[in-house]
Amino acid sequence: MKYWLFPCNPNQYDLQGVFEEFDKVEWQQRVKNIEVGDMVFIYVGRPFSAVQLVCEVIEVNIPKELRTANDETYIKDELLNKKIKRSNAVMLKKVKWINVGLDELKNNGLIGNVQGQRTFDGQLLDFLLKKI
Repeated sequence: MKYWLFPCNPNQYDLQGVFEEFDKVEWQQRVKNIEVGDMVFIYVGRPFSAVQLVCEVIEVNIPKELRTANDETYIKDELLNKKIKRSNAVMLKKVKWINVGLDELKNNGLIGNVQGQRTFDGQLLDFLLKKI
């Protein structure tokens, strides 16, 4: 099992709204080595600057032609909508809402900014696992 950190821009996508309506959501898959059973921590950028949601990967490599697009009303940016429609997806199942701010993340092992989908382990993983 791997642990992932996925960014979410609140100016482009309404994370809270979509996961309040749906327990499972298709998410743009930008990495190839993600697997069913992996856990995803979603970091929401400014003004929140916090990890807000933990999800489990329940399906990978969903072809763009088979995406349901049931989250389209939560996409606030047409450019993002076009990118999503051109890419494969993973299905994420909501596990738990949390709120871990950027300062806490940096004080507990986060190196650099949260950009792109990436794995993590070590001190940051130990810290975040205590939050769930």
